[in-house]
Order: sequence, then C-alpha cells, then structure tokens
Amino acid sequence: MRRTSRSTAKKRKVPENLQDLAAWLYTDLLLGLAVAFVGAGTFLVYDRTTKSSPGDTPVVLTYQLSCDEVSLVVPATIGTGALNNRVVTAINDAAVARSWKEPKPGLLYIYGGAGGADVGVGSRLAKRFDSSTAANAKSLANVEKQFGGDKSLPTNQVKLNLYVVYKGDETKNGCK
Repeated sequence: MRRTSRSTAKKRKVPENLQDLAAWLYTDLLLGLAVAFVGAGTFLVYDRTTKSSPGDTPVVLTYQLSCDEVSLVVPATIGTGALNNRVVTAINDAAVARSWKEPKPGLLYIYGGAGGADVGVGSRLAKRFDSSTAANAKSLANVEKQFGGDKSLPTNQVKLNLYVVYKGDETKNGCK
C-alpha cells in the first residue's frame, strides 16, 4: 500500500511533500486545458461568403490536391522567367475551367526527354533542368518534385506534370 506524504491529524504543523503539491498542480492545469480545448472545439466555423439558398447546409471550402494533372511540354533550354509565366498561365487556365479558388502548384513530376533511349538519360536531364531552371522559378518555390524519363520525348524537351492545390469543393478535384 502506498504511503501518503500528507501529515496526520496529530502532526498538522509538518508541511506536505512539495513534489506531491507540484504534481497535483500540473494535473489540475492539464485538466483545465483539456476542458478549454474541448469547449473550443464545439463551435462550428464556416465561410460566410459562401452563398446558398435557405435551408441548404453551407459548404466549407478546404484545400484539396487535384487528381487532374496540368501538363506542359517545354524546351530544356527555356529561361526561368518564361517557365514561370507558362506555369502560372497553365494553372490559372485550369482553375478557371474547374472553378478552383486560390490555385497553386503542389506536386510536380519532371520528365526529361530520353529520345527513345533508356529512361535514365531522361531522368538525368530532368534533374539538370530542375537545378538550372525549375528550382529558380518563383511559382515552383514550395513544390514537391519527382523526376523521371520519357522515351517518347526528344532529348531537348522536358514534360512537366503539375498537380494543383486549390481551395474548393472536394468533389471537383478530379478523383473518382
């Protein structure tokens, strides 16, 4: 049986163990924080700018990763500024066509042209293209990148497959 550090009725003048007091204090603080977070989680926050007819449940717009790819084929010698403009234009065109809000690139597959040779040739070209051009493009700054080779492309071209992160309805992400 555990011995308590509390003083008995006969020895009221002896102070309690300070470690026990500190443990109970931290326990009470954690319990208070738990109650506060549970209470805060009960409130429903939704976007008041979403217009709907009376009686409809408002749709909360969240960030989604699109399953539809935005593809670009560019020359391997394209400049950073021109690449940036092509990427922004392609993403905005896809966003308008699919009613996406706040689109930005999320995942980028870079395929270097292998010219019918081994895909390793294209993969090396893709990595070179990334270090020389794509890594410096402002629109591709925070993008997750993967590299590969494409036998159907000539060695002077690079294919970019972008998957867009957007704010919108999850049913419009192209995933089936």
